[in-house]
Amino acid sequence: MAEQQQPRNGDSYRQALLKWSVHHYKLPHVDDQAFAKWYTEVQVPQIMKIAQRHGVRKYSLLNRRAPQYITPSFLRDYFEAEMKEIKTAPGWKLAPFDVTAAYWSDSPEKLKAMLADPDWENIIIAGEKPWIDTERADCQIGWDNTYLEDGKIGNE
Repeated sequence: MAEQQQPRNGDSYRQALLKWSVHHYKLPHVDDQAFAKWYTEVQVPQIMKIAQRHGVRKYSLLNRRAPQYITPSFLRDYFEAEMKEIKTAPGWKLAPFDVTAAYWSDSPEKLKAMLADPDWENIIIAGEKPWIDTERADCQIGWDNTYLEDGKIGNE
């Protein structure tokens, strides 16, 4: 198992957790509003049950303060055009995915167990097929270190 980093300012902040993010692409014909409704009302509750069963400590759509982190195509198109005008960031572009889900765990084994659960394939992946391009996703994994939370500095 990879060595886990510890917060630098002692035990006043929680232990750093392993964070796995999955960036999904919706199918091109799927309406943005219908997609957001399905993901938050159907997919999220199903994922939570399986994630909880395998000891995943936190699951979110990468935005704790809002109910979801779903990127509607009209917003992505608008900011893509705006970014071309920003001269200080000429190589920047908006990520092309439509939704990001993040899972926090204290071990990679728990994440692997969640993904190997038969319900993951039979419920989660099967339920995504009418909505999400299940042939591709961009994923990230690493330790989640919080430096500012609720206005307080941590991990100094």
